[in-house]
Amino acid sequence: MKILEAGTMGEKWSLQHRCTAWGNVGNGCNALLELEYDDLRYYQGTGDHFGAYTKEPAVSFKCPCCGNITDLGLNDWPVGYKELKLWSKEWQEAKPIAA
Repeated sequence: MKILEAGTMGEKWSLQHRCTAWGNVGNGCNALLELEYDDLRYYQGTGDHFGAYTKEPAVSFKCPCCGNITDLGLNDWPVGYKELKLWSKEWQEAKPIAA
């Protein structure tokens, strides 16, 4: 195997994605964003095994234009997603940068 470019997890990772609010309440603004590792948050999931409300784990970003949160599909999760900053209520409720 030939190494074309050495790297470490979380370094130089990027992904273009539209703000759709997929997996969350509301509608996205359809802005096309270039996401970096630090833009993402990891949600560990909730619920119990007795039929109570559950929410699966998610990797999400918050749109700087409208403030909506969009979950990424599993295929777009970066390697080492469990090392991402954790989702928090404060992060979710913070005003968008462009507001």
